[in-house]
Amino acid sequence: MESRIADARMGDWTVLSVLGAMDSDMLPDLKFFTDRALCVPTHVVLDLRSASHIEPAVIVMLLEMRRRAARVSRDIRIVGDTEQINPAMRTSSARDMFPVYECIADAVTATRDDGLDIQLFVAAEEAVIICRGRAESSFVPELEAAFRGIPSPVREVDIDLRGVGTVEVEILAAIRDFADYKRESGGRVRLAVSRAVAKAIMAEGLSRAFELTGAPRRMSPARVNPFAGAQRR
Repeated sequence: MESRIADARMGDWTVLSVLGAMDSDMLPDLKFFTDRALCVPTHVVLDLRSASHIEPAVIVMLLEMRRRAARVSRDIRIVGDTEQINPAMRTSSARDMFPVYECIADAVTATRDDGLDIQLFVAAEEAVIICRGRAESSFVPELEAAFRGIPSPVREVDIDLRGVGTVEVEILAAIRDFADYKRESGGRVRLAVSRAVAKAIMAEGLSRAFELTGAPRRMSPARVNPFAGAQRR
């Protein structure tokens, strides 16, 4: 049976379904479909439930693609059978980076307890960044990538941190620097925060650095991510 990849859009996600052997011969096709999805940009679900075989080279390439996805605030997740997939994940870092979900619905709705999910919504004059999970210092590059995805003409930016249970000072510093940048260029950044984030802001003496709001502005689905990946100037 000839191996192939089928792609389908599900809102903010592209689902790549593999039929047949997922071996080194499939790497060019996998890279093409993943690149195309990230350029939209969408998150990616790799559905391996119908894959007859998975080679470690596939996981190696996915690790590199996930680093690229992080630069545009996107994620790559895997659906499949853990008994089939885990042998291909020879390193613990690969297993930590790619938890295996049983179905597509679980993959697109899960918020990892040990990670930070970042979503960027952009329109012509306003933007919203939604964060969920643990805002640890290791996620500063991903957050800064989201900031770079907001074009300079956008003046109003809301950052929704209500789904953040833990925040480290490096994350707050990155947000403060971005807020200062927007303020100096005539813009405004507002934060909607959880109780834990509010306590962290108080503890670090940053109350005057941020403008708080009860909830972020609403963004129409038709105005999601048209500029994501653009460089801030």
